[in-house]
This record gives sequence, structure tokens and C-alpha cells, in this order.
Amino acid sequence: MNMLIMRHGIAEQPRGSDFTRKLTEKGVEGIQRSISRLKDLQIQPTRIFTSPMTRAQETAMLVMGYANQVQSVEVLEELLPSGAPEEVVSKLNQLRENDICLLVSHQPFVSIFVEYLTTTRIFLDTADIACVSLGEIAHYHGEIECFIHE
Repeated sequence: MNMLIMRHGIAEQPRGSDFTRKLTEKGVEGIQRSISRLKDLQIQPTRIFTSPMTRAQETAMLVMGYANQVQSVEVLEELLPSGAPEEVVSKLNQLRENDICLLVSHQPFVSIFVEYLTTTRIFLDTADIACVSLGEIAHYHGEIECFIHE
């Protein structure tokens, strides 16, 4: 199984609820560059999961426009910035071996989750994607195959 762990694009400055911050034009452009790299690598998600926060959902919808096999984006509360890797793993156990799953989330969760799966500590900036190959979705069972830095 392959898992793509992506941080949302650049969002507008906080002016109220952090939950409803939208992507900026620069944020959309960064996501489009990351999508272009996925195309170059011929990686296309078959399932997309996102945090319920607006900027993550907007990011996921942009990627869905590229991913021909994806009909909808699935929202997981567990992908909030304070999410726990163990809870996400338990939610994803129903995935098939040939799925290419994209998770769109936030810092610090995205970096913590990559380390949880692979033992590799990396920092994902906005619109970055860590491509992880997994024998099974479990603690320390993955390996980073590629890293897309916007």
C-alpha cells in the first residue's frame, strides 16, 4: 500500500476561527505545483481523506480534481492538528492493499504521522507530500519512497 501524507496549502492569516481559514492564491498555486509533481511521478490517489478544517478540505478537493479514480473526499476528525497516529491507523485499517491513499492534514500531525509510520523525522511545509510505502498500516512499518517539496 502507498500512502501520501500532505500538508494543506498556504492559508489566509487568522482573523477569527482557525477552523475556517481558506487557502490563499499562493496556497492554490503551491498545491498545483505539488499535483504536477504527482503527475510527473505517475502517482494518482485512489482514496482521499482530509481534516474537517476548511484549508485542508480545499486542498483535498484540488487534488481530487486530478485523481480520476476518486469520487469523493472523506472527512476524518482524527486528521485535525492534534490528531493521534494510532486513531488514524485504526480508521484506515479497511483500506485495500492496492489503494493509494492521500491524507491531507496540518502541522504538527503530518510530521508526527510520517515519523510514526517510518521512524524518519521530517518537516512538511505547506503543500509538501511524503510518499510512504507500507506493507501494512502500522507503527514503523513504512518507508519514505519520495518527498515532494513545493
